[in-house]
Amino acid sequence: FAKTNLDLFEVPWELRVRPTIQTVETRSSPLPMLILVAGSLMACLFSAVILLLDAARRSTIRAEDSNRFLKGLTESSTAIIYTFDFRTQSVTYCNQPLLDLLGCTFDDLQRDGSEVSRKRVHPEDAELVASRFESVLKLKDGEFFEFECRIQSPDGNWRRLLNRECVLERDGDGNPIAL
Repeated sequence: FAKTNLDLFEVPWELRVRPTIQTVETRSSPLPMLILVAGSLMACLFSAVILLLDAARRSTIRAEDSNRFLKGLTESSTAIIYTFDFRTQSVTYCNQPLLDLLGCTFDDLQRDGSEVSRKRVHPEDAELVASRFESVLKLKDGEFFEFECRIQSPDGNWRRLLNRECVLERDGDGNPIAL
């Protein structure tokens, strides 16, 4: 016989049938060692799965905590915070100060989009506000585009705003998709 890799794992075993400890048959087989190795591998695999599931759970909890923190931060801020999707040309998030300034609801802003804010921009600032996207599209990651404009509040008064806009997300080709 040629020796196989399994021969390395052969463990002698005995089958005893009487309490008198009389040996009936003795054989050598790799089966007990293979069962032991397979059991150990299964235990390791099971432990690895448990560790991965626990890490995923902890990561999810951290992400949820982070989202709660950021939501609390943006909702309690008096600064105007919003996100804009270039693909749909719509605001995807804004906090209450922007809604208060424009005198509308988030649904109004979603439905009427830039028309709501365009009606509120001072006529002398309209061209700057309309053309700002061209400047934002040229921004590198970490850069900001700053500009001032006047917005008319629902009470008829003009409010001067200092805007800082940056690219938040890009597509696979590096083109900005979220502001």
